Amino acid sequence: MIARPKKRTVLRGANARLFECRDREVLIEGPAGTGKTFAVLTYIKYLCNRYPGIRVLIARQTRNSLNESVLVTWEQKVLGLDHAAINGTARPSHRQSYHFPNGSHVVLSGLDNPTRTFSMEYDVVYIAEAVEITKDSWEKLVRVNRNWVMPWQMRIADTNPGAEYHWLNQRASQLDEDGNPLMLRLLSRHKDNPGLWSGGGWTEAGEAYLDDLRVSMSGANFERLYKGRWVSASGLVYDDWDPAVHVLDGEVHKVQGRYLLMVPESAPIELTWFIASQDWGHTNPGSQQVWGVDKDRNMYLVADVYQTKRSTDWWAGVAAEFIEEFDLRRIVCDSAEPDRIQYFNDHLGTPGGRDSARLAVKANKSLQTGISEVMDKLNPKSAHVLMGKDGKPLLRDGEPVEECGPKLFMLANCLRHGADPVLLSKGKPTSTEQEIGSYVWNEPDETKPNRDIPSPLCADHGMDAMRYAVMYVWDKDMSTPEPQWQPEPGSYADVLGHGRNGHQRDF
Repeated sequence: MIARPKKRTVLRGANARLFECRDREVLIEGPAGTGKTFAVLTYIKYLCNRYPGIRVLIARQTRNSLNESVLVTWEQKVLGLDHAAINGTARPSHRQSYHFPNGSHVVLSGLDNPTRTFSMEYDVVYIAEAVEITKDSWEKLVRVNRNWVMPWQMRIADTNPGAEYHWLNQRASQLDEDGNPLMLRLLSRHKDNPGLWSGGGWTEAGEAYLDDLRVSMSGANFERLYKGRWVSASGLVYDDWDPAVHVLDGEVHKVQGRYLLMVPESAPIELTWFIASQDWGHTNPGSQQVWGVDKDRNMYLVADVYQTKRSTDWWAGVAAEFIEEFDLRRIVCDSAEPDRIQYFNDHLGTPGGRDSARLAVKANKSLQTGISEVMDKLNPKSAHVLMGKDGKPLLRDGEPVEECGPKLFMLANCLRHGADPVLLSKGKPTSTEQEIGSYVWNEPDETKPNRDIPSPLCADHGMDAMRYAVMYVWDKDMSTPEPQWQPEPGSYADVLGHGRNGHQRDF
């Protein structure tokens, strides 16, 4: 019999990035069918071969659920039924472990059997469909994740998203005391699965699978399993929101007086002006955001402060820091408390070197219009006119040049002053990014007029501040004008008035 060569494993996107991880905790999440489980199991096989003698725990909430899902992929698609680690005549449902020829050892368990789970120590702990387990169960696993045959120790969780306030979603949004993610979040998408996406288009199987998801899913299940979002039972207000698209891993650097947004594998983006937006709060969170705007009026959330029980004086101090860091042109504030706006202006003064307009101004609080404008900026299919350096639309054959794509982004880890401990203890959103994934429409009430408004139960403080910023930026340009040539004093050009009143050099 001629042995068939094994098909080369292809991993893309988040599934491939897993192999670069050395983080202590990793969450790989995404909609159904993105290849998350296959990627994790392939990584485990790689580690077992690379580091002889390591121990790995593969678990799920129950052993039965592990049998029905993970083990089929592990034995048939990752190891192969002829692999040396599969020995004996036991059926997969009765198999307890896999012994590699080099001494690496993979143990199977359900977290419903704590005696077996916590009786050994492991280099790698993998929890499949981790949305099923409790935070307490996850934290207890740290005591078994210390075998140290492998140079680093790690716990990996994979899951389809669940409710927006699930502890996994919260944990992956928190930072440790050094400012690093407590749990690294990898966003797996359908295009990461080579069985669904060929690299140049959807495969026949991919189109059929996605069509089936679209037809068979609705409501929260559609958002979680098709779009890969952490949502409650009601629909998202901003249903185009996708962290894999709208959250950028970048930093702003000031270089020779210019603000450049540096994004990996992309050309620097020049941010030509900045504004802040402020939603007041005390018992409820307050939110102060800084938005950078480029020449095409793309908006980037570069700093986010989200805190409870802070005084107006404290918020003014934060604003003063941002004025120094970003040269803010305006602070757009919730108009419900005009005394606080006056306090800002009294303490922060007027924009230096510009007109005498006050720095803090009242926001346009139109809810419906504001939501519509945010939707437009998040929509990946929206068409927008490109602008030239002179602030005028770019033309091609006399017609404005348009491009399609989202125009609103957030920088990863842009949260300043840390996560509010009160909100953390209550399992509530601790940033604007967390809010947007839980901002849902109000349930229809047949006894009242059917109004399209967000649920009053949602945290909306960051959402309000974001809406104020978008409404202010709409159709405005506050960038510093390009410096104009000026003649030498006393020269003929100076005497004749060239270079004054906006005249450009023409000789």
